[in-house]
Amino acid sequence: MRFESSPPPQFSFSQDAHALLGNLSNRTFREITLKFRTPEESIVRHVGQAEFIDPARLTTIEELDGVIAEIGIQKVVNPDSFYDIPLKLAPQEFCAELEKASIPFSIVDDDRIILYEHWTKFFIEDEEIVNISWLNRDYYSDLDVIEMAFPSATDSSEYRANYNPGASSRPSVTQATQKTIVDPVAPVAGVSEKAWDLTKQVLPDAPAPGMGWDREILRRSTPEQLNRIIELLRPLTTASFEDPATRQFFAIATNLGATDLDITPIIDEAERYQESTDPVALEMIDNDQVLLFDVICPSNFAQLNRYLRLDGTALLDNQIEFLRKAARNTQFRTAPQFQWLSSSRFATIPESAYAISFIGQAGRILWDSAEEEDLIETLEAERKRRLN
Repeated sequence: MRFESSPPPQFSFSQDAHALLGNLSNRTFREITLKFRTPEESIVRHVGQAEFIDPARLTTIEELDGVIAEIGIQKVVNPDSFYDIPLKLAPQEFCAELEKASIPFSIVDDDRIILYEHWTKFFIEDEEIVNISWLNRDYYSDLDVIEMAFPSATDSSEYRANYNPGASSRPSVTQATQKTIVDPVAPVAGVSEKAWDLTKQVLPDAPAPGMGWDREILRRSTPEQLNRIIELLRPLTTASFEDPATRQFFAIATNLGATDLDITPIIDEAERYQESTDPVALEMIDNDQVLLFDVICPSNFAQLNRYLRLDGTALLDNQIEFLRKAARNTQFRTAPQFQWLSSSRFATIPESAYAISFIGQAGRILWDSAEEEDLIETLEAERKRRLN
């Protein structure tokens, strides 16, 4: 199909919700209450097959506050295109074609391309574009879309973005202990150049930093060379998390395949700010907790166990998201230090209970989304019954 900045006419935002959902076969839905936000927010995600597209496509329609906010085609295939630009180009090639067509875009966290003047998003997985989503112009404001493209702060929902073009550091704030709060993702002068210099010690023809730089390093390097590059970067990844450069070296190393970087500074920071309500501090720890996803390894289990035992309200959303990923790791599920999770508070929270149900189980796990939805519905019903 040739896609444009509006979804296919069968999915026009001018239609009411009933008409839109009628265009999906085999439809299921899941309601997620983001009860850890203030105020609470409800997302209803409908998933079904769009039979009128050849081939039929898995499609999502999202309602927020009772309004259809987003529509997405979940699997783009050859010869799908956007304004005649093939969607199955490598993401960097697709972006180059956008530039040629004078279509402005932003790359967020290396997994989303947002066309903020076309109200369109593309999601990237395994080095290819897999999804196209449209935003409802009657629901989101211009500022909302610009915030998606260039987020000035992150939240702990699944819409987290990890780019902020602001200053490289923030003033300190008064807390139990006076500490420096930094912008964890703002560009820091010299980081890319230092990483490049270290990389060239192992790979003399290393490409200059730029879009897709890390992927090109992966393509050109042998496993042995990558290990040597990571070892050169390692001392810079945990030097001090009061320095925003440390976080960026950490991210570069994980992008190059590091899986065992020491996370002690991240957990120290989470413990220090776990009860904070300062929005700048929350932005910092929210971003830093995302770094934990790539380093779930036995050498970090003691610190991860310490992290999950922290009960500060500022951490809960990220702890839940962490558990949903960590429970897929067999070593994590079966490690003795994590068996307490089976009877922890996470076992009663709808969003984490399904992941916790696999703690202690070895072998291959089948992640059945229908079972997860049933468990969430049961726990939500129990919670409402207790409240009444």
